[in-house]
Amino acid sequence: MRLQSVIVTVCIMLVGVTAQAEPLKLSVGVKPWLAEWRTSSPDGTFRSRVGAIYGPVAILRYGSFFAGATYLRGAFPVPLSSLTVGSTQDADTMRIDTDLTVGYYLNPYFGLVGGYKYIDFTISFPPGSPAQEQTQRMEGPFGGILASYPLGRTGFATYGTFTYSGLTRRSKVGTIESQGDFQGPSVEVGLA
Repeated sequence: MRLQSVIVTVCIMLVGVTAQAEPLKLSVGVKPWLAEWRTSSPDGTFRSRVGAIYGPVAILRYGSFFAGATYLRGAFPVPLSSLTVGSTQDADTMRIDTDLTVGYYLNPYFGLVGGYKYIDFTISFPPGSPAQEQTQRMEGPFGGILASYPLGRTGFATYGTFTYSGLTRRSKVGTIESQGDFQGPSVEVGLA
């Protein structure tokens, strides 16, 4: 699974389109994301194995201003050993991330970014597991800073963001529903 995710990610990085009409610039491509994640609830802490999510991204830039949209979908296996002592099976987690982003570049390398994030998890457990299917939906605003640096004349750039999210979380385990806050910092580093 890990090798397959890496191969798909490399292939996706080679796909991208940019259309430009000064000073308006539209970039459309596919964003891959290999990651692990961890979340806590009253029932325990869930930690995934490495998984891949990917999907379309579009960014419209006008001068120093930009707006973008991203839709990512993928699966993360969660070892039941993080939930049930002695189990070697994995639960399947489907994750969907949607971001609507706006920002302003202060100079060619640094900028401010903000927007609205929506995350949807569905954790399905194998038959015979004592755990019940769980869903978590988080949504809300985020804001922070970004940095990017071009890699010569290749058309690629490295980038990084540091944001703080103020999301609201709604969870459902079996028939029991709960709600709470899902706030905190997030760091992303990548190649575009």
